[in-house]
Amino acid sequence: MIFTTVYTPEYASIVERLLRACARHNLGIFAEAVPSRRSWHRNVLLKLDHLLACFDRFDGEDLVFLDADAEIIADPVPAIDSVLATYEFDMAMAWTELGHGVHRLDLDEIGRWHSGTIIMPAHGRRREIVLTAKEILAAEGPADRAPEEHAICEAILRLPARCHDLTFRLCHVFDKPAPADGPVCITQHQASRQMVAVVGSAPPGG
Repeated sequence: MIFTTVYTPEYASIVERLLRACARHNLGIFAEAVPSRRSWHRNVLLKLDHLLACFDRFDGEDLVFLDADAEIIADPVPAIDSVLATYEFDMAMAWTELGHGVHRLDLDEIGRWHSGTIIMPAHGRRREIVLTAKEILAAEGPADRAPEEHAICEAILRLPARCHDLTFRLCHVFDKPAPADGPVCITQHQASRQMVAVVGSAPPGG
């Protein structure tokens, strides 16, 4: 299992927290620094390009993508291993209001992620999903909402692919109600809320 993240210069100090946490829990992580394109829409394409490169670099490995502003609170590997062993899916992420389990998304569920953590098993259709998401973004142009979420969800619908909804205990956003089913493994700080005000765009990582 390989953890991975991508970040622009605005996130250089923020990603250090993630790297320290991964080292503390003995997690292997590939962190790629990329130049900012100074545009939310264009920077999201960098995130998708990063995923495609990771599919080649770590072919045959299960991948876990983390936004650069995520923080590892407790070792997430046992929980992730359990998800991979229990369910058959192409991508797994945490949704805002859905029940947990493998399902096909509905149109009104597109683009509402609870965190940027994505589990992508080696045997799944992750490459097809990301390539389709890139095509969707290229055709649609800039979007007001987080565009990679919309594009990946739309790609899952179009293929269709299998999606698994992660528990909030595994990946939890800092300003949401605390989960009641145990300690949180990954906290999502959503630093892009502040970055939008600072640089006028949301670089990869939030």
